[in-house]
Amino acid sequence: MDIVSYRNELLGNNSSIFNSDFSMRMLANNVAVVSASKDDAVLNFGDEISMMILLLKGKFSVYMTWAEEGLVKVYEINPGELCSVNYVNGLQKTPSDFKVIADEDVQFALVPIDFVEQTVNEYKELRSHFFNDIQAKQRTIMHSINDYTKQLLGKKNLPN
Repeated sequence: MDIVSYRNELLGNNSSIFNSDFSMRMLANNVAVVSASKDDAVLNFGDEISMMILLLKGKFSVYMTWAEEGLVKVYEINPGELCSVNYVNGLQKTPSDFKVIADEDVQFALVPIDFVEQTVNEYKELRSHFFNDIQAKQRTIMHSINDYTKQLLGKKNLPN
């Protein structure tokens, strides 16, 4: 089965990122589909980023480190979503600040970062969707950090 048929079978028209010319170009652009098992790390801290992860099936959790506490989950990635927080790392060729772990068996596409950059620059609708997604992920990360800080300090009245 080709990736376009695979996408249609898995998601239909349920995901806004797939309802654009971008998705058809991306899926026809020799994007690799990869599988991973529950608890596999598909991205580690310090990894160089040349591909973006587009989740097709399953669920990922994204983690940061927090001093002695170890890994802290900051958000989840669901089918049809890109792991967009590493976009800047990929563009600037800097190591990953996050770790991505499969919460269950997953299938995902690896999309070349250069292709994502070119497409985001070319398609205004996608650019808006993409950067809104990044902004939403950043807000989720900040809320996660705030909640975790409250737990560590044992305080309930920190500002949100």
